[in-house]
Amino acid sequence: MTKSPAAKHSTLAACTLALFALGASPRPARAQAMPDWWPGTPERVAIRAQIEALSIEYYHRIDHGDAEHAADLFTPDAIFQPGGTERMVGRAAIRAYYVRRSKTIRTRHITTNLRLTYVDADHVEAVRAFTYYVGETAGNPGPYPAEPSVGEYRESLVRGADGMWRYALRVATPVFIRR
Repeated sequence: MTKSPAAKHSTLAACTLALFALGASPRPARAQAMPDWWPGTPERVAIRAQIEALSIEYYHRIDHGDAEHAADLFTPDAIFQPGGTERMVGRAAIRAYYVRRSKTIRTRHITTNLRLTYVDADHVEAVRAFTYYVGETAGNPGPYPAEPSVGEYRESLVRGADGMWRYALRVATPVFIRR
């Protein structure tokens, strides 16, 4: 039985997807090295997903009343510098910073343009843009007037012996602020 051109194309597409899912490239390998930012292997794709999950968990804790536990997402000797503050060193200092955080402010963080540089299997450098909204709740049910700003995080992330990624360095730089 002869397959129609559409059926042949469908079969070829299914085989290509299956090979790609197993880590094979649908194109022949090239002699040149893969750029350090390109997530061109299944391992790098998995690392990117894990880094994104870490970031989502961090901002969820910050934005939903569990900021002091955001410190658990840093290495014990991490360096952290939110925009416009002194540099903190160590998980204990980061936790103390979040414990002092006002309980009457509401924040939302939106991040985008995550660019990773794959240093090795357990170390990634990252740059991400963020938009930050902050408003004073003063006990009101909301919605709240908000002051937005835009900034950039420079991050160094390491994978620990437990397989979890954590921030070893996070430095925020404001780019746009309200006058």
